[in-house]
Amino acid sequence: MREFIREGQDGVWAMLAGRGGRQAARVVASTAAMPQALGYQAADAGRSAMLKYDLRTGRLLKRYDLKPEGGIQQS
Repeated sequence: MREFIREGQDGVWAMLAGRGGRQAARVVASTAAMPQALGYQAADAGRSAMLKYDLRTGRLLKRYDLKPEGGIQQS
């Protein structure tokens, strides 16, 4: 077991769930801004995103921010 990403890396809020495996080259995780998370800022309230990482390097490959009004904004 090892730390995958550092706290606050890639604009991550509270990490809620992840999916990957030994054979997978990538992992997908969800993150959400919530008061329980370290570094929480009220301006981020209600924001969430899906993140895709390279499992071997820990590099963020894609970020999908969910719009408050619905829909997805890719970055």
